[in-house]
Amino acid sequence: MRCTSATDRLAYRVAVKYPARGQLRVARRGKADRNIALNEAIQRAKRDFDARWNKGIDRPTTISSSVPSETSCLQAVDYCLWALQRLVERREARYFELLRDKFRLVLDRDDDRRHGYGEYYTARNPLTLERLMPVT
Repeated sequence: MRCTSATDRLAYRVAVKYPARGQLRVARRGKADRNIALNEAIQRAKRDFDARWNKGIDRPTTISSSVPSETSCLQAVDYCLWALQRLVERREARYFELLRDKFRLVLDRDDDRRHGYGEYYTARNPLTLERLMPVT
């Protein structure tokens, strides 16, 4: 299944790939409530999957949002993403190196030196400062 937006990709994972969990907690940024759009994307992913594979997915999905300062799990995710951002944008590896084993997959969609879809970094192909695409 080809998902076009980040919301669609997340919806696909929630609805199809990991449906048994059925719970999604997202960070609330600003005053806008994005839960309605995300719920619509999850329902669309379920319909698309059913149309393609003829398998209905009717498990309920609960979406809740909060600010990271109220939820320790969101604080941890924010910190991990901050460490990854420091590695990519500032070429500063020390924070990422402390958390390396927490990252199972990093997809660098901008790095099309080897593949048109980007570069996948995993345990077999670890993300290092040397492997990153140079910033232009």
